[in-house]
Amino acid sequence: MDLFLKILGLVFIVIAIMITFSLKKEVKNLDSPVLHRSITNRWTKRSKTSTIFMGLGCICVLIGLILSM
Repeated sequence: MDLFLKILGLVFIVIAIMITFSLKKEVKNLDSPVLHRSITNRWTKRSKTSTIFMGLGCICVLIGLILSM
C-alpha cells in the first residue's frame, strides 16, 4: 500500500510539472503583450489544476513514507 501511494504521488507531481511547463511554453509563444481574457481564464484554470495535482502528489508521497516506517 505504501509503495502504491508513493507511485501515485509521483505520478500526480509529474502531471503537475508537465502542466506548468506547457503553460510556460504558451507564454513564450505569445506574440501580443496583451492577454486575451479567454486565454487568461484558461491559464488560471490550468494553474489551479496544477496546484491541486501537486498537493495531492505531495500528500500521497508523505502518507506512503509514513506508512513505510
